[in-house]
Parts: sequence; structure tokens; C-alpha cells
Amino acid sequence: MNRFWFLIAALTLLALPSAQAQYIRNDARRPSGHLGLTTGLATTWIVDRKLLEDPNYQYVQTYRRAPIGFTAGYHFNDRNGIQVEFVSVKQGADFQILTKTDVEERVGTKNINLTYWSIPILFKYTGGVARPARFEFHVGPQLNLLSSGEEINRYTQDGILKVQRANTDLMERNTRDGYSITAGTSDVLARKADLRASTWSAVFGLGLEFKIYGPLYASTLLRGTFSLNDVRGGQLIGKARSFQYYTGRNSAVLGLQVGLHYQFISPAEGHPKDRGY
Repeated sequence: MNRFWFLIAALTLLALPSAQAQYIRNDARRPSGHLGLTTGLATTWIVDRKLLEDPNYQYVQTYRRAPIGFTAGYHFNDRNGIQVEFVSVKQGADFQILTKTDVEERVGTKNINLTYWSIPILFKYTGGVARPARFEFHVGPQLNLLSSGEEINRYTQDGILKVQRANTDLMERNTRDGYSITAGTSDVLARKADLRASTWSAVFGLGLEFKIYGPLYASTLLRGTFSLNDVRGGQLIGKARSFQYYTGRNSAVLGLQVGLHYQFISPAEGHPKDRGY
């Protein structure tokens, strides 16, 4: 009889880890919501063939930092879910302004600065549960609401820029010998009122989620967006068309995004630190 109870006790002890793991997986499969904070650093571009080929400008690698934003989502199960974010996003591009005479000389900078309140709606796929880290992929649309924007040329040296119909964005400067610039001056080519108030973007992201403690987890992602609309308003587009300087102007972003999230797990037996996120 003693041997019988000893055998039962041994089998029970051996089964406990398996039962606990099964509990973890079953608990994590329960539908649950999550809230979090996110921020990032990205390389940004303005995709406009005419601007990139303009002889007066040379693109400079451009980085923008996004302030902290908020995330909220819902896990349907351990693999599929939806996430909505509300974050302030900085986009645009920087250029050197060059004179093209006997030698190429830098005489200033062009800055296109765009700040949006962005609301991406993301459909998420994750690589399962009960792991310290798991794969994440998401895709979806993003609404961008313009909060500030400008396109400005700032001149640091005297010089003469080319004015060529269909090839430069200085078409309104009616001069045959080029456009004379003076150090310390600037030209504002667009203000917020000249830009499109709202745009839509396509969003994708892939990376990893890391369990920290219980329902708290972190994420690190490669995130990319591409605007589906011209960022300029109708008047600027019409002006560019009239001077044959129009090929469309879209914003693109690719960068690293990190986040900290708390998942609301349904109450269940066992300590919260033992449950999968």
C-alpha cells in the first residue's frame, strides 16, 4: 500500500510542471486588453522626384524623433489582435542648398517640417505564448492630422541659384540670370495653411515583444509608413502643375519604435507572475 501511494505522489509531482504550463497557455489565450506608451526614432524622406532632381538641392539624411504616444489594444487570442495608437509624429526632409557655378558651394539649407497627430489602426499577429520573447508583425492604415508644417529655405551665404522651368521650385522668380540670395535671409515656400490638413498612410511593423514581469511587457519594432496622399494642399499642387514641376509629394518613414505595455489578464488562480502575457 505504501508503494502504491508513493507511486501516486511521484506521478503527481511529475505532472505538476506540465499542468502549470498548460494553465499558462490556457490563461494567455483568454481575450484581454492592453494599454501602453511608445516612442521612436526614424529616418524620414519626402518622395518627390522633381524635388530630388532639383539642381539647387541635395538631400541630407534626415532623422526625426517622435514624442511619447499612447497605445491601446485587444488580444482576441494568443496570436491575433488589434491595436490603436495616438502619437505625435514628426516627418519631412532636410536639404543642402547649392550654387552650381564653377564650384559647387553650400549656401544654405531647405527644411520641410511636418508634424502630425497620427492614429494607426493595426492588425497584429504574434508568435504565441509562454515564451520570454515572441515575434510580432502588424499592418494597417494610419490617419494623419496636420498640427504644424512649413517648407523654408534659409540662406547662410550670398549666391545665385538656378531658375529653370520644370526643373527648379523657384519658378516664380522671374529672372534669366538666376535667383540672387543674401546671407541671413530666408524664403518660406509653404506654411501650414498651404499643406494638406489630413492624409492617410499605410503602416507595417515587425519585431519582438519581451516579457518583463507578469502582465508587463516591452516591444521593439522596425516600423515603416508611406503616405498615400500628396502632403501639399490643392493650391500648391496647382502651382506646381502650371510650372511642370509636379510628380506628387509623399512622406515616408522608417525607424525603430519601442514601447512598454500592460496587459489586463482575466483573474485566475495562481500568482500573476506565472501567467503568460
